[in-house]
Amino acid sequence: MFKYLFVLAGVMSSSVWAYDITITEPSVDRAYHKLLQNIEVVAEVDYLPQGYTTAILLNGRVVADGLTASIPTQDLDPNAYQLSAIIMDKNAKTVAKDEKMVYVIHKATLAHKKQNAIKVREAYDALPWHKKLAIGLNPNVQAPQKVDEQTPTWQIK
Repeated sequence: MFKYLFVLAGVMSSSVWAYDITITEPSVDRAYHKLLQNIEVVAEVDYLPQGYTTAILLNGRVVADGLTASIPTQDLDPNAYQLSAIIMDKNAKTVAKDEKMVYVIHKATLAHKKQNAIKVREAYDALPWHKKLAIGLNPNVQAPQKVDEQTPTWQIK
């Protein structure tokens, strides 16, 4: 009889917690069409014991610690991405997870290429004249292409 009471008391005193994390924003799988749009991520946790942490992941890579993140789409290629919110225990083991799919539709890489070409040209234009002359006289180095906002991306080399 005492054996059964001891087992019952042990079961009642042990604390078993079910960890739950939910991505509330975006609330459903979502597509992002605009170039300068951010993926705003918000997750909620019912219970988080001391020493446990939360993180936001994009395709399995941590993009933010905590329950919120703002991920710029201009750094992402057009593709489908798995967005995850996780709770990790003290040993960095995932104990709870929620996932959504996000889709980036725009051609950010072309705009990124143009922005980089503009920066390179601006850096070249800021050089003193004798360095530009040295670049012009060196057959192995060429001056960067003249690029501005109106230059079509197909013309950028």
